Amino acid sequence: MRAMFVALALSVSVFTAALTAGAEEPKANFPMPAAAYKAREASHIEKSRVRMESHIASKKLDAEQAKLVRARFETSVVKINQAVTKVSADGTVTKDEAKEVRQAGHFGRRLHGKRVKN
Repeated sequence: MRAMFVALALSVSVFTAALTAGAEEPKANFPMPAAAYKAREASHIEKSRVRMESHIASKKLDAEQAKLVRARFETSVVKINQAVTKVSADGTVTKDEAKEVRQAGHFGRRLHGKRVKN
């Protein structure tokens, strides 16, 4: 009987850990304080950087191609950071301002075969 309770408790804790490990960031509520928005965008950039490096490794890009991919990524990061600084100047970020930042990040990317207009 005791072993059954231990097994049940262990399975519940493993299940709970599995649910929280796969949890995404909570949905943003706007208007948002500028500091929280900056932290959120920094987190997004770091996750994107990890995905980019993973992509470079999985595709086995040579050094020159990897350099080009990283340069394009850093150019995009600079534009995003400029947009974040601009929209957070007043201390709060609205949903429309966040859309501006998102558009800055999409500059030059292809979406369904068409270039995004800036």
